[in-house]
Amino acid sequence: MKTAPPRPGFTLIELLVVIAIIAILVGILLPAVQKVRESANRSTCQNNLKTIGLACQGHVDTNGRLPTSGHGFGWRFAGVPHQGFGVNQFGGWQYNILPFLEQSALHDKGIQFAEGSAARQAESRQMVQTVVKTYVCPSRGSGMVSGNISLTNIGAKPSSWARSDYAGNGGNKTPSDGACLEADYNTRALNGVLWQQPGIKLSGIRDGLSTTYLAGERYLNPDFYNVSGNAAGNDGGWAQGHDLDVFRCTKGPMNPMQDTPGVSSRVIFGSPHAVFNMVMCDGSVRGMPYSIDPVMHGRMGSISDNQRVTLPD
Repeated sequence: MKTAPPRPGFTLIELLVVIAIIAILVGILLPAVQKVRESANRSTCQNNLKTIGLACQGHVDTNGRLPTSGHGFGWRFAGVPHQGFGVNQFGGWQYNILPFLEQSALHDKGIQFAEGSAARQAESRQMVQTVVKTYVCPSRGSGMVSGNISLTNIGAKPSSWARSDYAGNGGNKTPSDGACLEADYNTRALNGVLWQQPGIKLSGIRDGLSTTYLAGERYLNPDFYNVSGNAAGNDGGWAQGHDLDVFRCTKGPMNPMQDTPGVSSRVIFGSPHAVFNMVMCDGSVRGMPYSIDPVMHGRMGSISDNQRVTLPD
């Protein structure tokens, strides 16, 4: 009886060579895949800001003004559908543009119940935990952050918030000027676009719509992408009123910067991308370099400082 010839197969050395080749290919392809993914995320942020700009224009067309950032100490309150779009509205600018983002149902959540009722508060708790995709940068994860603020008009502290990665332009004053903080909203110390009540008219932006920031990507320490951090300005969400989670300034203790672990700031613009995207008051979106002249960046925050602006190439 003849013995069957041995079946051909890999030797151990050949198997190790194949594994090594696969590892090399993965090492070559993975950075390219990550680069493509980040480019797509950056484009998503640009599209989000374009949509936000159009929604603000829709707010102007309907109400005659840009959205208010919330009445009084709005950071202690969620938006209230019964309060309209004027000086009495607690909710911030992102709450007020919801109807112009095809999110009227979210804006009006609980409107069928009396203000202050348990049923209305329950609806508001659901609202503050609803992620709005237009407000989320995909490079930063899910869009949820652990809660750290108690809101007066929802009856409880949310266990988590649906956050926003975009902030309105509060102007070019700094904390050392006594501005760019929540309290300055009430003293009218800020000079930007999305903070005043009852909201400013486009005619009030005398420095030019194409050279004045409307809103943009806010800086965030990556250590706090999904957890609260007061120093990071990431302990609330889009549904609340005037707060450093949803507005930033163009002069501060630091220039705009790319998200950096271990470095926190509540007052500057920035992003996880190679540039930080800003939407101008004319609706155009620009990718701004971190090397931008701080003087020019500051000037683009003010609505009427009468200073010449040179946009970066």
